[in-house]
Amino acid sequence: MSENNYKNPSAITLISRIIKLQNTELIDKISEKYKLSSEVEHELKTKFIKVNYYCPNIILDSHKEGLQKYFVDKY
Repeated sequence: MSENNYKNPSAITLISRIIKLQNTELIDKISEKYKLSSEVEHELKTKFIKVNYYCPNIILDSHKEGLQKYFVDKY
């Protein structure tokens, strides 16, 4: 019965999960490269793995949506 209630995750949810996973892997690689302790690695993850850092904002105004491309290209 629970199989009938399953909903596919939305695209924004999938993108958020991918960004979070990539950010976590990046911190792991940085920790490995610079031989950081597990405490420092944990501190980096708690500091930088936050919801607002990996959840994209949905802009409903098409003009503002068009302006986002100028900010993305600079980074």
